[in-house]
Amino acid sequence: MLTDPEAAKEYEALQNETVGAASAQIDSGQKETRETSGRTGSTATNTTGGGVTAGPRSFHGTVEVAPATAKMRLVQIADEIVSVLVSDPNASVKVVVEISAEFPDGAKDSVKRAVSENARDLGLKSADWE
Repeated sequence: MLTDPEAAKEYEALQNETVGAASAQIDSGQKETRETSGRTGSTATNTTGGGVTAGPRSFHGTVEVAPATAKMRLVQIADEIVSVLVSDPNASVKVVVEISAEFPDGAKDSVKRAVSENARDLGLKSADWE
């Protein structure tokens, strides 16, 4: 995934703030989790007195992102979902990005070469052409 350096810096700063705030709440003995959805304006608050409440043990989500808006949408997903998930120090979060492209008349050599080099440089686990 290619990310604008400025967007990456903003995301990293936001993530550090979120994790730091969550750690401070846990250290105080009482944890309050407040999540606000920018699209609906709804807010949910859960306060626990140091104990763990029983609830769902995992979250799985998938979304199809339009290529034209991928950069903006991936940053939005990172800000609004991933950062909330990683704010819990007990959470183990894994993000997987899958890219699929079809070329009815075959991919140009220049596209294949550039994508293959970028995939290698970015450390993609798999990057196969068929």
